[in-house]
Amino acid sequence: MKEKIFLKIRSLFFERVHDEAKLLHKGIKKNPSFLFILVGIASIIWLLLRSARKPSRLSYPCQRVASANSIIFISWVGSVFLSIFSRRIRSSGKILVRGGLMLFSVALLYIALKTVYVYYNHFNFVPYAVGQTGSRVVWVKQDGAATGWSSNYATRVNGNIVDSMMDTAITRLTGQSTVKAAWSQLFKNHNGGRDYQAGETFAIKVNFNNSYDSNLINANSKVVNALLRQLIVEVGVKPTDISVYDVSRSFPSGFSSDISSRFPGVRLNTDRSVCVSSGVGSAQLGCVLQNSKYLINMPLLKVHGDGVKVSMSLKNHFGSSNSPSSFHSTMYTNSRTSSQIVINKQPVIKNKTILVVGDGIYGTKKGKETSNPGGSDGIIPYPNSIFVSTDPIALDSVMIDYIASQPDTKISGTNLSWVQTLYQNAAAEGLGTFDTSADTNFDFKYDKINLVRCVNGSCSGSPLPTSVSTPTPTSTTTPIPTSVRKPGDANNDGKVDGLDYVIWVDNYGITSGAKFSLGDFNGDGKVDGLDYVIWVDNYGS
Repeated sequence: MKEKIFLKIRSLFFERVHDEAKLLHKGIKKNPSFLFILVGIASIIWLLLRSARKPSRLSYPCQRVASANSIIFISWVGSVFLSIFSRRIRSSGKILVRGGLMLFSVALLYIALKTVYVYYNHFNFVPYAVGQTGSRVVWVKQDGAATGWSSNYATRVNGNIVDSMMDTAITRLTGQSTVKAAWSQLFKNHNGGRDYQAGETFAIKVNFNNSYDSNLINANSKVVNALLRQLIVEVGVKPTDISVYDVSRSFPSGFSSDISSRFPGVRLNTDRSVCVSSGVGSAQLGCVLQNSKYLINMPLLKVHGDGVKVSMSLKNHFGSSNSPSSFHSTMYTNSRTSSQIVINKQPVIKNKTILVVGDGIYGTKKGKETSNPGGSDGIIPYPNSIFVSTDPIALDSVMIDYIASQPDTKISGTNLSWVQTLYQNAAAEGLGTFDTSADTNFDFKYDKINLVRCVNGSCSGSPLPTSVSTPTPTSTTTPIPTSVRKPGDANNDGKVDGLDYVIWVDNYGITSGAKFSLGDFNGDGKVDGLDYVIWVDNYGS
C-alpha cells in the first residue's frame, strides 16, 4: 500500500512535471499547467528550507526531486523572457543563450542555497558536536575536586583538579586530542565551518541567585577559571573580550577576586543594562547578550522551590534579566508557555549558545534554591562533577536524573513528572533533546543522549582521544556503560533508512506511551510529524 502511494506521488510530482517540461521546450504545449507552476515554486521553497540549512540533505531522494524540479522551472521562466526577443537571435545564438541560461539557473540556485546556509548557521543553535551522533553529554567526576563547603570561594574547590576535569570534558565532547582542537571544532560547528576570529566576544552566564550569602549554593569561581583558562590560554581570546555576568545579581567580592587574580582583564558583571526582548511581557534581557558573539551557560546542580522543582540551564537565564520576578507568573506552568521555555527561545540565547557547563562540584537534592550544599539538603558525598554539552536540554536531562537518583530527594513522584513534562515541552520547542533513565532505575542509559562518563580518569561511552590530560586515578570506580542509538534509527540497526520510516508510518498517530522503537524519536510519547522531521534530518547517517 505504501509503495503504491509513493509511486502515485512520484508520477504526479516528478514524471508529469518533467514530461510537461519536454512538451513546453519543444513547443508542442504553449502554456504551462497550474500544477507545473505550483510544483516549480513549491520545489524551490522546499529546497531552500530544507537543504539550505544542511546541504548534505541534497542527497535525500525528496531533495533530488526538488532540485530537478527547481532547475526545470527556473529554466522555463528564463525561456519565457528569452522568447520575447528570440526572433532577433540566430539559431546558434539561441543554443548558446539557452545553455548559458541553464548554467545561470544552476549557479543562482547554488548561490541561494549557500547564502541561506551561511546565514542560518551564523545564527542557529547547533546541538551536536561535529562527528558525533545524537546529543552528546560528557559527565566528568573526580574525587577531591570538592575540598569541603565553605564561604571561601578560593578554597572550597581544588583548582588544579577542576582544570584537568574541564580539559577532559571538552576533548571528550568533541573527540579531539587537545583542548585547542576541541574548541576549534566547536567554533566551526557553531559557525557553519568558520573557526573563531580574533576580537569575537563571549558572555558567560553564571548563577548567583544567592549572591547575598556565600554560604548558600552559588557559582564556583574555580570552575569558571577552568573554562577561562581554556579560552584565554588555549584558544587565545583576550580577557577583555570575555564577560562573566549575572544581570540580576552582583558578584560577591570573593568570587570576583579569585577570578581577577588569575585572569585580570576579564569583565566581571560590568554591563547589567537591558535592551533585548525576553519574549515575556515587557521584561528585557541584558545588552551583554546582544553585544556578544558567543554565549556559555553555566547552571548549577541544584533544586528549586516547590514551584519549579529544579534550577538548571533553562532557569539560569532568569538572571539574564534585571527583573526575574517578571517571569514568575508563568514559571509555575510546565507547558510550552512557561517563561523558562519562552526566554530560552529568544535568538540572543538560543542561537548564540555554543556550550553549556553544568557546575556539579557541589549540589542539592532537596530544600529550596537557598539551600546549603554542605548541609542536610546537599548531595553527600559531594558530586565532584562537571557536565558539558552543546545541548542544554540533554545536559539538564542527565543532571535531573542524577538528583532524582539520590536518596531522600525531592525530585521524585509528581515533582519528577512535572519536571520531565517541562523538558519534554522544551525539546518540542526546539531547545534540545530530552531523555530520561527514570524508567530503568536511573542507570544513565539513554536512547537519544550519547552520554560519556569519566570517573576518576576512566571513561566510558567513546574511545579515549590521545594526549588527553586526565587526573591521576584515586579509586577504581567502574563507570556505567552507555547505550547509544542514532536519532531516527527505530530498529537500532545502526542506520537511518527506509526501514525506520516504515516503522514510523506504521505507528503514526499514537498519542501516548510510544517508545523510541515505535518511531517516537523526540521522547514525547507520541508518534507524529516532529518525529518524521528527526528521521529526515538523520536520513542516510
